[in-house]
Amino acid sequence: MRWSLLGPVQATAGGRVLAIDRPQQRAVLALLLLNADRLVPAGQLVAALWADEPPTSARNQVQVCVSRIRSALRDAGAGDLLVTQGGGYRLTVRGTELDLTEFTAAVERARVEEAAGRPAEAARLLRAGLALWRGPALAGAAGAFVDAAATDLDEQRLLACERLAAVELGLGRFAAIARTLRPLVTEHPLREPLVAGYLLALAGCGQRAAALRLYVETRRRLVDELGVEPGPELSGAHLRVLRGQWPDGTPPPEPPPPGPASPEPPPELPPARPAPPEPPPAGPTPTQLPGQPAWFTGRAAALRQLDALLPADTADAGRDGGAGRAVVISAIAGTAGVGKTTLAVHWAHRVAHLFPDGQLYVNLRGFDLDGRAVPPGEALRGFLEALHVPPQRVPTDLPGQAALFRTLLADRRVLVLLDNARDDGQVRPLLPGSPGSLVVVTSRNRLTGLVVSDGAHPVALDLLPPAEARELLGRRLGRARADREPAARDEIVRRCAGLPLALAIVAARAVGQ
Repeated sequence: MRWSLLGPVQATAGGRVLAIDRPQQRAVLALLLLNADRLVPAGQLVAALWADEPPTSARNQVQVCVSRIRSALRDAGAGDLLVTQGGGYRLTVRGTELDLTEFTAAVERARVEEAAGRPAEAARLLRAGLALWRGPALAGAAGAFVDAAATDLDEQRLLACERLAAVELGLGRFAAIARTLRPLVTEHPLREPLVAGYLLALAGCGQRAAALRLYVETRRRLVDELGVEPGPELSGAHLRVLRGQWPDGTPPPEPPPPGPASPEPPPELPPARPAPPEPPPAGPTPTQLPGQPAWFTGRAAALRQLDALLPADTADAGRDGGAGRAVVISAIAGTAGVGKTTLAVHWAHRVAHLFPDGQLYVNLRGFDLDGRAVPPGEALRGFLEALHVPPQRVPTDLPGQAALFRTLLADRRVLVLLDNARDDGQVRPLLPGSPGSLVVVTSRNRLTGLVVSDGAHPVALDLLPPAEARELLGRRLGRARADREPAARDEIVRRCAGLPLALAIVAARAVGQ
């Protein structure tokens, strides 16, 4: 079997594309593949396909889609790969049969090779991974989740291209990386790492004037459309071209003679008016964290993992501690009510003093079946308002909002708590791009894209062990009452299976009796 998400969603057996061709069927297959080897509840499929407006026939439509997919697999002799289990569905994917798995593995191996001082092998792996893409991710699928999931996957591709540019520039492969980056810069003219890589590639090919012209046009557009100056990466690349220096301070190698291998001229960018932005007015430091959980208990191992992300010397916080880092607190089995938010809020209050420029919080409602997931743009507008940006200065598009947010946090130490995230695409625009700030994300999903592509640190949260469950119940009920009836207390702990939310509900009812 061969499963594909990096382009049209499809399944192939023995070189034959299976008959899974309706947009809704492809969306169901895509969601099962994104959660490969994990149980996906039917309710999660309904929410993913229709968000907060499912039709009355939603579950029946899901069942029909699953039946069609299973029938196509059965015709290929692989019907046992998709099973119904406990009110949900599980799709088994072996090894690297999924192109996304193969891509992320190639990117990770490239990172290891680069760290080991083997850039040529890192470049080969990155190009092999990027060759797996056959077009826009999740093409042909239709569902409420598709746009955000596709944006997340396409972001992983762009990050891999940026990494490839950095590696191949170091190897002096200027013409090759210029050809790779040119269409991407045309498509994403305000994505500064791509422009910086292309600018250096042009200079390495001897097109210094074209590189400088590209910088001028990009800067004008950034100022006009986003109200920001170029960031350090693009500005640094510009300075290197001006000085005629390569990373080690030496002049770049002699450019190749003109010929068919030379890159095409840089893309034309629309003119823009230079208008340096005014800084937002000063105001109170944002302190948006929810209240400190009153009954927090246990979680010593998870707290140690989180504490390890902070600098040993608090005077260095923001310089080395959390330098652009993100933490993903997820449930081991996607379990709701395991205490992800409680842990995150408790720890955030413990370390809030290390982030004197404020704390930002948003509930992204990624799994709220009675509401809707909060779009990244809505979350960003809330953050920008908390940072005292006047409404008329907030860009109308998501890339502009994200760029302004990163600019405002560039020299600040801010703790950002993103609660109940649905997927990587919902989170990535909310990540600061510079040292000093720390992002804590809670989700039922593992968000492996953030771990692989953004260096996020995973903290998997399991059910409470019996001793901690008894402690939590004792604190909620009163220790004396709990100790008077140890058998009843232990029976409650057993029936609640170590789930903090269930223990809290039972304790609240008991206190009210």
